[in-house]
Amino acid sequence: MIVNEAECLERVGNDLDLLRELLTMFATEKTNGLGKIARAIATRDAHALHIESHKLKGGALCFGAQDTVAAAYALETLGKKIHKGEADWTEVAELHARVLVELDRLQPELDRMARG
Repeated sequence: MIVNEAECLERVGNDLDLLRELLTMFATEKTNGLGKIARAIATRDAHALHIESHKLKGGALCFGAQDTVAAAYALETLGKKIHKGEADWTEVAELHARVLVELDRLQPELDRMARG
């Protein structure tokens, strides 16, 4: 299961209009966040990588998208470790690719939910 639709509806009190609004907000934030993550990687800004991955994780969590949450969390954690000097950039490309794959898997489910 890519999205836990029952969990989503429960979180918004079964308010489909609110769910659609959250879906729209996530789509915008996802696009912006991915751009910021790409910039953080390109400029080796570990703090920005950590923060933007955290935001992406939070957005995906709203929809019960556990695989996307896990991928974003891995990237977030690595960004934090790099920022603290506890890791290097070796795994960043792989984890970033995993986040992109999970978001590609998630999007059709979010589109379906938005249509009702």
